[in-house]
Amino acid sequence: MAEVSVFTHIRERLAMILNTSAYTVELFDGHTGYVPPSTDNAIRCDRAYSLSDGISSTTHGIRVTADGRPIASVVLLAGGGASGIHDNSAFVRADALFVAVGPFVVRLAIPSLDLLWSVETDEATCFGIHPIPESTDFISHGELSIARVTDDGCIIWSGSGADIFTGELTVLSHEVRVADFEGRCYTFALITGVSKLLPLE
Repeated sequence: MAEVSVFTHIRERLAMILNTSAYTVELFDGHTGYVPPSTDNAIRCDRAYSLSDGISSTTHGIRVTADGRPIASVVLLAGGGASGIHDNSAFVRADALFVAVGPFVVRLAIPSLDLLWSVETDEATCFGIHPIPESTDFISHGELSIARVTDDGCIIWSGSGADIFTGELTVLSHEVRVADFEGRCYTFALITGVSKLLPLE
């Protein structure tokens, strides 16, 4: 396999590292305006996956290595509301990497980083993704919607509130709790997605 180019221009933007038993997965916050296949891009990689038509507002770089040896690298491009990389932006499960990018969630194979699927979980931005304990599903914390998604990329349920969900999201044993911009707290039943507005304390 040919040597994979490195993200030399954005090493200072290394935002997250995830490890499997055999591989290290690095996620980078990149610049907007990535234009494949231009040689002037700040991010250099094997492949670029454009999830939206038109101008990209979010650019995430991903690289897989084994014992320091590069295996694969990709750039994810998405329109909609811009998203950054933080603790809830991605997780690894078995041989798959799940990543929130713009309004989408994608599943990539490890170590090849082949795109297995992408799904738009919010009309604006996906703030983060949260695995559900004792389930292969996960919760998408969107700006406008909270959704339960299967590991095959199917949305089981999706619900909204009176304002954008900028508050912290917590996955409990039977429900999801999240606060909106005005500080109102909502619960969503894990099984049905039925929502309830909690009374103010």
